[in-house]
Amino acid sequence: MTESELETVLATRATLWAGAVDPERGLQQSAWLRVLTGVTLEECLTALEVLSRRGERFPPTVGLIAKSALDLRVDETVWAEVWAEILEHVRNIPDLRPKQGTVWPAERPWSVPLIGELVELVGWETIGQCHDDDIRTLEAQCREKYKTLASRAKEDEVLAPLGGGSARLEAARARSGFVTVRESLGLGS
Repeated sequence: MTESELETVLATRATLWAGAVDPERGLQQSAWLRVLTGVTLEECLTALEVLSRRGERFPPTVGLIAKSALDLRVDETVWAEVWAEILEHVRNIPDLRPKQGTVWPAERPWSVPLIGELVELVGWETIGQCHDDDIRTLEAQCREKYKTLASRAKEDEVLAPLGGGSARLEAARARSGFVTVRESLGLGS
């Protein structure tokens, strides 16, 4: 985010919320720029539009603008589509014993890389060997785990400009060799 882009964001904010007070030049504007690091102008303008349409009464703070923009970026995929993709791939493995040339779920390019992380977390063997009587229970457990992973991805996005992110995910990455949730979503490291 550049200073001229920040001016556009502030002008849009003032247009959508009459009486919105702009941050003072200098220190306050540099704080806004720091918080909006990694957020594009288009994402900020979209977030302002969404917040306005939701009927937010007061002008949004820079933190709310950044969080809304990042929430829109890391949108949770529709669960039914995620579950269908998992079942389609894992259940179509002809034999659960390794064979030469078999592409295992961990190596598969998933439509959303976060799905691959979920399959590794739950275990593709568990999904593939689940009896039809227990499939709804397994689906509910997987849905909750997926929501948690998506929530952590959003948290990482919000904290990334501050040099933070989820310490628990970084520790898990170091232990397991997995990519971070941000990397798995294609958002960089």
